[in-house]
Amino acid sequence: MPETETTWLTLQAAAQRVSCSTKTLYRRMASGRLPYRVGANNRRYVAEDRLLEAVTPRQPPVNPKTCHGIAALHQEVLALRAAVRHQTQLLECAISLYQPKTMADLANKQSASRSIDLHQRLDPYK
Repeated sequence: MPETETTWLTLQAAAQRVSCSTKTLYRRMASGRLPYRVGANNRRYVAEDRLLEAVTPRQPPVNPKTCHGIAALHQEVLALRAAVRHQTQLLECAISLYQPKTMADLANKQSASRSIDLHQRLDPYK
């Protein structure tokens, strides 16, 4: 089976190929994730076939405890959404019951509620 010849790219060409910065490529080279060679002109060259795997972010290992915690949080969020939905329905019902037809009705409701509140403050034992 014939060996395929490796294509070597300058850092600028490699950065354009994978849509990242040359600084990112330097960081990958420093960490050992991206092998390179130095040419006669002291420029760095990276192998085209190793480029994509070097710049693709690594996936963190899956922790079963974390997954269980996420599932529990998801259930809690669903329960909170249901509670908010219920509270919203109750508020909409209360608002629909309270809506006055005219401005005079609104003034009467406000003055009636104020006078009841005032009587309760003056004589709390009644």
